[in-house]
Amino acid sequence: EYMGTRLLLASRSMSSTQWEAVLNDPAVRVIYESLKDPDGEAYFPIELRHFFAHFIESQPWGSINTEDPSHAANARMYCSLFFNELTRKIQELTVSAAADSFVLKRCLEEMDLVLKKRYATNPAALVRVIQTVLQQERDVLVSGRAASYFHGGGGNSFSSTSYGTDATKLNDASLNAEIERLQEHTQSAEMKLQELLQQQEFLILQHQEWDDINSALQGMAGAKLNPAQRAQLAKQARAKQELIAHEGSQIMLARRTILELHGAALDHATKVLAVLLEKLQQWQSAQRKKTMPDDYLAEVLSVMHLQFEALATVYYNIRQQLRQHEVQREQLRCGDEHETPTLDQLFEAVHLQLETLVRASFVVVTQPPQVMKTASKFTATVRILVGGRFSMGMSFTEVLCQIINEEQAQHLTKHNRLANNAGELLNAKQMMAADSSHTLQASFNNLTLKKIRRKASKAPKKEDVVTEEKFALLFTTSFTIGDLTYKLWALSVPVVAIVHIVQTMKASATVFWDVSFGKTQRVPWDVPSGVRWPKFAAGLAHYWQLIHGAPLTAAALNFLGSKILGPGEDTVSWSRFNREPMPGRNYSFWEWFLAICDL
Repeated sequence: EYMGTRLLLASRSMSSTQWEAVLNDPAVRVIYESLKDPDGEAYFPIELRHFFAHFIESQPWGSINTEDPSHAANARMYCSLFFNELTRKIQELTVSAAADSFVLKRCLEEMDLVLKKRYATNPAALVRVIQTVLQQERDVLVSGRAASYFHGGGGNSFSSTSYGTDATKLNDASLNAEIERLQEHTQSAEMKLQELLQQQEFLILQHQEWDDINSALQGMAGAKLNPAQRAQLAKQARAKQELIAHEGSQIMLARRTILELHGAALDHATKVLAVLLEKLQQWQSAQRKKTMPDDYLAEVLSVMHLQFEALATVYYNIRQQLRQHEVQREQLRCGDEHETPTLDQLFEAVHLQLETLVRASFVVVTQPPQVMKTASKFTATVRILVGGRFSMGMSFTEVLCQIINEEQAQHLTKHNRLANNAGELLNAKQMMAADSSHTLQASFNNLTLKKIRRKASKAPKKEDVVTEEKFALLFTTSFTIGDLTYKLWALSVPVVAIVHIVQTMKASATVFWDVSFGKTQRVPWDVPSGVRWPKFAAGLAHYWQLIHGAPLTAAALNFLGSKILGPGEDTVSWSRFNREPMPGRNYSFWEWFLAICDL
């Protein structure tokens, strides 16, 4: 587990290598899972591959034939160089002052012992292992890029799990590479369509010439022909008919090929889209939980902006090419019986994927304050990530901001429509605008909560009704791509609306519980009624670090645990946390903890 964390952190500073390209692919993890057992058939842990990536890839392992005795000296030499490199790294860690050097040094020492025990007297075996893993990594790279035209079910490197849940993986370069592959497909398909159009125009001309020959044979002019002339024209007609049949079959084959390529590309694009949406969810989770610095989140969003635009362009180009394919088919008025249902399926697939991408691209970039007081100004910003490239020349539409409660949010997410809102906001309309970098967004700089409507609550006290009820800002707009118009909406993080400053402390408890223990993807805004102590302690430590820049110590956490947990207890309830007073006190644990934070 420790080494896995090291791999993750170190991967962000590596220069470009084959290993960097495949590091986050689940298929590669499977390869090295079978090599981690010291008693297994082969031994080569993933940590060795990671920390010595540059050295491994700079040696000519492929030139060594392990079955040829004359290559034995080379096998010994390069294995000896690898052992020396490992020893040098261990010695470097011995004198290092870094906090984690000791643990890393011990891990590498254990691997060094096993490696030398197994391969010091059999270097050819180690060479074979390294040759095998390097080739398997290359195979993963090739299959992940689906060859040139996505045949063979490529894209196996993509799945929503390949990015895990850690926000530090959000800038994975392989996603850009796969989108570029899809762009290459649309460019290739466009060229094939142009070639197909030329073939069709040639075929139409051949048809015309064939008709002219037949007219000459069958009309009045044909009656004046002598037998030799008639035979010559008949021969030309047969040759022209054969040419037309051949060209027609070639056109049908080209059409089927283009449709097959579009189908394979859309299958692959589905996997790319899944990864991109997972990446966006990770970004939204990091934004909500404040687990990453704001400047890093802005950097990730800028990258995603380009990726969303690029993928949207791929979908739109495929859609336009399908329409062009349809026009060319009508122009020639020929086709096989399977072409129409295939086209219908492709249109449906591209529309669904493009709509999914566009709807997800409407995001809240600047969140409102999560404790929101009536009559106080606040700001919020929304952005359409696919907007820049498609905003040129468009008439920008209005963005409306409303506030809704939990029940209304649940209805919205289930039925994709809003029945009502829960209050009134001032300055709640803004126009979408594109800046110099073609970022399409709307900024609300003077939002004000004028009135809030509350629903009945089971909270025991009236104050708890106010400070425990959650709302959110709902942003709605429309966006047009070509002849397609989409109705978009986006929800802010949950907020608590208060009417007096004295309610801030209890409201902040609701926010803390929601941020710390509520999932990003959930029924709005479901939270557990109680959490186990380790999870609760992690939430306190994170909150403390946000305020003071350093985590709570283990001793501090143990002390806090003694204040909220009774003997033998390991679960903290919401009531114990915020509603009930601490033993012998007239304030809750949260009030006490906040007072400590302010010291």
